Formats: sequence, C-alpha cells, structure tokens
Amino acid sequence: MKILYIVNHFKYHGGIERMLSNKIDAWIEECEYEVVVVTINQNNAPVVYPPKNEFKLIKYRTIFIRISQLYCFLKKTCMKI
Repeated sequence: MKILYIVNHFKYHGGIERMLSNKIDAWIEECEYEVVVVTINQNNAPVVYPPKNEFKLIKYRTIFIRISQLYCFLKKTCMKI
C-alpha cells in the first residue's frame, strides 16, 4: 500500500514534523507501506527530523497554490511512483 502525505513543509523544529517522522517510520517498519511526502514550501531546506527509513520526498515549489493545480501535479507525479 502507498501512503501520500501532503504538508506545507518538513523543515522546522516542531511537534508536527516529529510526529510525521515517527509515523513514516511506523508505516514503513510495521506495515511495510511505501510513503511519499509532498511539501509545498520546503524549498531547498533539509528535513529537520529525517525518518530512519527511506521515503520519497517531493518538493512542490510555490507560494500560492490552487487545489486544482495541486491535484494535477499529484496525478502526474503519483502515476510515476
């Protein structure tokens, strides 16, 4: 099974970032899921709490986004995954 997570960013020290990292590790280790994280405003910043396991990080670079644009981007990108 594949899990797609869409977040604003994964670059600041905070509870959401730590929780996401822990969830990614649990999904991969315990459930053997393939995890993809799409960030909207990550830019070139590193992931602040990198998960222990390998996951796919897609950086969608924009400031303003429409849901329809994101949907089209995800549809094209996720078909390749």
